[in-house]
Amino acid sequence: MLRQLLIHNYAIIQDLDVAFGPGLTVITGETGAGKSILLGALGLVLGKRADTRVLFDLTKKCVVEGRFDISAYDLQSFFAENDLDHEAETVIRREINANGKSRAFVNDTPVNLGVLDALAARLINIHSQHETLDLNSSRFQTSVLDSLAGNDEKLKAYGLAYAAWQTLRSTYAARCAERDRALAERDYLQFQFDELAAARLDGLDESALEAELSALQHAEETKRGLAEATECLQGDQGAVLTGIRQAIHALRPLLRWREDLQPLMDRLESLRIEGADLAAALEQAGESTAWDPGKITGLEQRLDEVNRLLHKHRLPKAADLVALRDQLDNKLVDQDREGDALEKMGEALRQAGQQVTALAAELSSRRQKACPGLEKSVGKLLGEVGMPDARLSVELKSLPEPGPSGQDQVQFLFASNKGSRLEDLRQVASGGELSRLMLSIKSLVAAKKALPTLIFDEIDSGVSGETGRRIGVIMEEMAGNHQIVAITHLPQIAACGKRHLFVYKETKGKQTHTRLRELLAEERVEAIARMISGEQLSDAARANARELLSAT
Repeated sequence: MLRQLLIHNYAIIQDLDVAFGPGLTVITGETGAGKSILLGALGLVLGKRADTRVLFDLTKKCVVEGRFDISAYDLQSFFAENDLDHEAETVIRREINANGKSRAFVNDTPVNLGVLDALAARLINIHSQHETLDLNSSRFQTSVLDSLAGNDEKLKAYGLAYAAWQTLRSTYAARCAERDRALAERDYLQFQFDELAAARLDGLDESALEAELSALQHAEETKRGLAEATECLQGDQGAVLTGIRQAIHALRPLLRWREDLQPLMDRLESLRIEGADLAAALEQAGESTAWDPGKITGLEQRLDEVNRLLHKHRLPKAADLVALRDQLDNKLVDQDREGDALEKMGEALRQAGQQVTALAAELSSRRQKACPGLEKSVGKLLGEVGMPDARLSVELKSLPEPGPSGQDQVQFLFASNKGSRLEDLRQVASGGELSRLMLSIKSLVAAKKALPTLIFDEIDSGVSGETGRRIGVIMEEMAGNHQIVAITHLPQIAACGKRHLFVYKETKGKQTHTRLRELLAEERVEAIARMISGEQLSDAARANARELLSAT
């Protein structure tokens, strides 16, 4: 609820402090006194754009501040999402500097105009004869029908299910796209894995392979060397072992008188035994050494394959190829698992879609049942506001798939005259007709749900007499539960207000300023009488004014 509006240096308003209360507040005043300027200043608080042309004094900044009681609006989540301090009395301030720069604040925290506009839409709704775009939107028409159908709880349940469905849908689509990209390269991954697996790389030591190959490539040379070494140990000419045996034979007789030679004898015997073993080992090594062209070719091919794979994958050693092979194996396994996961997710998506469709069908059924009541109630109210032959028809069309508010496209069809064909509101309703239709619809909605502050800006244009009185009564009834502000030129509406604010111009010297004050009881009589008869007041006009005031 709007509590207070402070305006400084805006248009012809130098300083203005307007207090608002619950119920119906009416604002009247002479033409050009500044009623529209008042709304223009309020528009700054609601996020409208402005420039330096709004400045009364070009050397000073313009400041417009609105104080709101938001305790009943359930806006905690909005404030949290936008990192704002939630306070029961929230202050929105807008500043326009002399250089044209604009700043906006919510509880002294700077905000952009997008946030301000979103918040203001939850606090105030301004409706004039020239601002009926909401009525033409399918979204607004749907919300009206839902309000009268009592769909608030159903819409909450549907909204949660729809959001979950859309999230799952988006996630599923992204994972399917990723799966498709993975499948497109699966053949290549499989080829790489098969190639590495076929290379039998586990435990492979390329250095050992190279050593083995080198030994085989020099087998003949090795065999000749071993034979020569063996010959040196035990050959017929100059063999080492022959010499050792001869030395033992020569030394043995001497032991009879030289026992101290025994250690030397033992050493020679050890040499003989070791030499014999060494000669046998060399001979065996020579016999087992053979040049094998087939094995050499096999080793060369194996090393070539390993080196080719190392070069291909730009890796330093065979162990890294094993790690790569295992990574590829894991990727292929994960792809298989992803297929199973996507199948399960697809089933969950199907079930979520079924739930959304079922909830949408329930909403559609409730909306369909509410249509006749809405048509009848609006028709009755239109008759009361001077449009007895006007008709409203609600048409529901099924959308191809559920949307944020269900699977219905709601369209209001309207005919203002008897016998006229029902057509889209945008094509047949005049500004005055739309204004009264909007008033009728909002009065019905107001009885069902909490609305923001409603400001009606001269929607009574083109009506008078009993129709005007009935419009005032409707506003007064709406104001029983909601804050209503009506800018009007009709005495019948002005008399319905709980409070009456009067806008006037005051000239001092060479400057004219807009002023505003709340009228007392007798002042209201005078103001309403002047609205009836003009500047030439009469006792009859005053009596008429008192009668209007006493009837409310």
